[in-house]
Amino acid sequence: MLRRITSKIQNKLIIIFGIFCLTIFSVSGVLHYWYTESSLDEELGKKLLAVAQAAGLQINNDLVARFSEGDEKGRTYRNFKKRLMDLRDATEVERIYIIDTTGASLLDTEEGVSVGYVYPFLKFNQFEFDRSVKGLPSHTVLFETFDGKLYKTAFVPLIANKEISGVIAVDGSATFLYLIKRIEWHLITVGIFGVFVSIMIGFYFARTISNPVQKLMEEAEEIGSGKLDGPIEIKSRDEIGFLGKTMEKMRQNILKRDQYLKTMLAGVAHELRNPLGGIEIYAHLLNKETSESEATHNHSKKIIREVDVMKKILTDFLEFARPKDPMPEMCSIQKMVDEIRIIFGQGMEDKHVQFKTRILQNYVFADPGHFRQILMNLIENSMQSVNDGGWIKIESASIENEVELVIEDNGHGIGEAIKEKIFDPFFTTKEKGSGLGLAIVKKLVDENNGDITLVSEQDKGTRFVLRLPGGHYDKSTTERKG
Repeated sequence: MLRRITSKIQNKLIIIFGIFCLTIFSVSGVLHYWYTESSLDEELGKKLLAVAQAAGLQINNDLVARFSEGDEKGRTYRNFKKRLMDLRDATEVERIYIIDTTGASLLDTEEGVSVGYVYPFLKFNQFEFDRSVKGLPSHTVLFETFDGKLYKTAFVPLIANKEISGVIAVDGSATFLYLIKRIEWHLITVGIFGVFVSIMIGFYFARTISNPVQKLMEEAEEIGSGKLDGPIEIKSRDEIGFLGKTMEKMRQNILKRDQYLKTMLAGVAHELRNPLGGIEIYAHLLNKETSESEATHNHSKKIIREVDVMKKILTDFLEFARPKDPMPEMCSIQKMVDEIRIIFGQGMEDKHVQFKTRILQNYVFADPGHFRQILMNLIENSMQSVNDGGWIKIESASIENEVELVIEDNGHGIGEAIKEKIFDPFFTTKEKGSGLGLAIVKKLVDENNGDITLVSEQDKGTRFVLRLPGGHYDKSTTERKG
């Protein structure tokens, strides 16, 4: 459970860091690409406009404006065309051509274009062409031709006889954009690599946070389960380290208070045992001396019974205050159940309680004394719960590397209101009792690396599910009924 929680924290940190870096790389890359492309696009437009204006200086605008069909074979046309072709080659543009106001060709560096040829593609650049006819130089947006190349066209007015007689157009190939495309792929590659590196760095930093957090969670769970022996060691010098030091102080204070209470509890129990022993001796003597008097005899027997109850309470106090460390070994469930059944045999006969066992896995790895006390307390709890003619059932089975042991009865059950308190020390619903029986069971189960849960409903019986480390699987199935 703790591992899943810390994994979620770590994954969230890595995802957030990765998203942050991806966003930074993506936004910066897109902005850089857009700025570079728009800047170069604008520079290309300015260059084409400058070339178009220079073309107007290479020719006689008045003569060009009067060209008509057939003039392309004349010397003047060829001379002007030669000048524009030299300018084209010098400036590395694709094409220079001059168009009249109706969209017909006057002069073109492209071979095979005659005077009077109407350019069909002008309709796609009609807005920029019309602006130039009105005397406003302009250039188009980038467009892609049928051969897949990107082009841009600039238009400047052709002034002849102090009037706008046409337009000088210059086509330029946006070869720089192919470089931009390569830069784009480089940016994507660098971005992917950067995000990968960022995730690795994020993973490292997430581990530096999640590992101490996981350690704190494990220590908190240990403290919550009552295991206070191990010190809390968090070496971080940040807020997590401060929290670790605070938890360590809390652990030490709880341990001191726990030791103090246990010492006081053991001392009180020890001091009470001596006078109780004396009372018990004198009650037995009184019982012998007053055997003829039935009333006095009954009173002495009641004293002895009450002393036994008090001795049992004191024994529970001492076992809770000073439990011995577990020394686990292989324990036979069937053997332990048979011994306990003999102890409770008379009580079962008196109440006509039916005792059933179904042992599918016969061995657990636990301290024998602890395991015996766990079963004794649970079976005694069932004995006190069932009515005359009731039943108690014990079943065991192997589940993975553990043994599940179920102690069930059809007694009066446990209400929802007290389920959460049933394992608390000194909590009891009985008139006579220490309230430590089930608390001792829980403590011993925890010390033997086990787990115990309660399933019960009022007036529908009680079911304790105990899990302990398992031994080898016993193939023989033992079923008994009595």
